[in-house]
Amino acid sequence: MSQAEASQLLGLAGKYRPYPEYKGAGVEWVGDVPEHWRVGRLGSFGYFIAGCGFPHEDQGRQDEIYPFYKVSDTNHVGNEKYLSKADNYVSKDIASKLGARICSAGDYVSQGRGCVAWKQEANSYSGNSDNKCDTHG
Repeated sequence: MSQAEASQLLGLAGKYRPYPEYKGAGVEWVGDVPEHWRVGRLGSFGYFIAGCGFPHEDQGRQDEIYPFYKVSDTNHVGNEKYLSKADNYVSKDIASKLGARICSAGDYVSQGRGCVAWKQEANSYSGNSDNKCDTHG
């Protein structure tokens, strides 16, 4: 299927201007990508860590230091692009007990099956997958 056919099928034809130049991605099922895009294995663009489970007995705290984002937090107004509001917070000790990784502002977060603790609330990216928060630095 060509780029034009795919755009038509997805209802995108005429909504976005095409890039001036394209190149092969080097993977048959990906097809062509814009010339200026960097192509490589996902691991070559950063490092990836998985989130962790969040037992009910550790949930509901608002008086701790680290926001602990759950997938449901992405539904809060204001969390559409950057995570800034959390329903749960954890201490450094609880984060350590859970094996939670403390993320930094600017890290990219995608959803899968778990949660992620956060070093700084502002300027953290939220992506969409299924229902786990993982960080990609």
